[in-house]
Amino acid sequence: MALPSKEELLVLDTFRAKVADILSEEEVADDMFLLRWLRARDLNLEKAEGMLRSAIKWRKENHMDDTIIKKPIDPFYHENYPRWVDGMDKEGRPIFSAAFGRWDVRKVVKQGKNKEFVDYLTDGFELVVKAIKRSAEMHPAQPGKPPITQVVCVYDWEGFAWGQLLSYQSVQNFLQFGSIYEAYYPEILHSCYFINCPSVISTVLTLLRPVIAPKTMDKIKCIGTDKEAWKAEFNKRFDAEQLRPQFGGTKLDDSSNPFL
Repeated sequence: MALPSKEELLVLDTFRAKVADILSEEEVADDMFLLRWLRARDLNLEKAEGMLRSAIKWRKENHMDDTIIKKPIDPFYHENYPRWVDGMDKEGRPIFSAAFGRWDVRKVVKQGKNKEFVDYLTDGFELVVKAIKRSAEMHPAQPGKPPITQVVCVYDWEGFAWGQLLSYQSVQNFLQFGSIYEAYYPEILHSCYFINCPSVISTVLTLLRPVIAPKTMDKIKCIGTDKEAWKAEFNKRFDAEQLRPQFGGTKLDDSSNPFL
């Protein structure tokens, strides 16, 4: 995320004063944290304040920061909806990768696990936020350059069961991924790669547009099933040891995971 512009600096302190009552001292002093909400609402102070207050309220109501109350994730989700936060791009940003092609949300609907599925999604976002903080500690910002505040996502769509798009509840559950991001974790995405995209990816993108901001959609790059094409793209951005084999890398386990 870029450093604040002159225009943003003019409203930053005003926004800081408006929301200081609901934030920690660390958050109040963090310009880049405050900028996320301002940029998500195009520097509209009233809308940005409303968004941030709503997010803080949501975090309290869902005990997002209470490690005692939070339940461990059911292995069912890791087995059926695989995801990883275990690598970094060449600039130090964490990588969030997921085998979306194996994510058949109809299983969640059939077993009545809709609420637990949403909890799994939010847990993923929390892992990303922690990884961003850890990356920023490992790669301190240099003078005149922005700190690490965002994540790079890589989603493999190979094997995606298009039939789940015919299930209304499955689609709604899947779209929660986008709506949770936009409402509670805005501006943490640097870029996103869709690889091995099926022919129905255009339908998926159409479904996403109403819940994801245009600026977020612009960060998504769809690459087809030509492995050499997306590997060439990834070679520019990632070292092989930072990606799992499914994504063209050589990482086999969590032994070198900097976020554990």
